Amino acid sequence: MVTFQEMLASFRGRTIEVFVPNAVIEGTLQSVTSTFIVVEESPTTYGPGATLNIPISSIISVRVLA
Repeated sequence: MVTFQEMLASFRGRTIEVFVPNAVIEGTLQSVTSTFIVVEESPTTYGPGATLNIPISSIISVRVLA
């Protein structure tokens, strides 16, 4: 059986939306570990993006965009 982390790892390099409590984060999935994912946040009109470490335990859902 494929784990959530293994499934996410198959989308490395793709643009995703990560739904966490009170936020939606859009960016490129950089890496996946057993405890968190790393997302390079898309730049906004207010400034450049950032590299975010998102704990697996806080993820509600993930949507693959491209």
